[in-house]
Amino acid sequence: MIVDKDINELVKALRLYVEEQDWERFYTPKNLAMAVTVESAKVQDIFKWLTPEGSKHLTKRKHDALADEIGELLIYLTLLADHFGQDPLNLAWRKLEKNRRRNPPQKKKQSMI
Repeated sequence: MIVDKDINELVKALRLYVEEQDWERFYTPKNLAMAVTVESAKVQDIFKWLTPEGSKHLTKRKHDALADEIGELLIYLTLLADHFGQDPLNLAWRKLEKNRRRNPPQKKKQSMI
């Protein structure tokens, strides 16, 4: 399912959902950062014991689980960014530009080994 909405609509929907659930007191920066760690570990668990090649071809069950965990991570990261008045997409673009300046394209591709 592709949703044609922008990050601002996601932020508004998340704020409303948190308010409706009366979860504002729980969604502190500390707790959101901890939730990111927990959900990240769930992503790792999906890939546990897979070979590098196997990790490229997930079963439907694992693919669906990965989609849920990525969504959950995005929710927590978006709420954390919003708490500090930041737009997560702008943060990602800014970080990509920093990475490009720090790691300019190589003339020759280097082996990771």
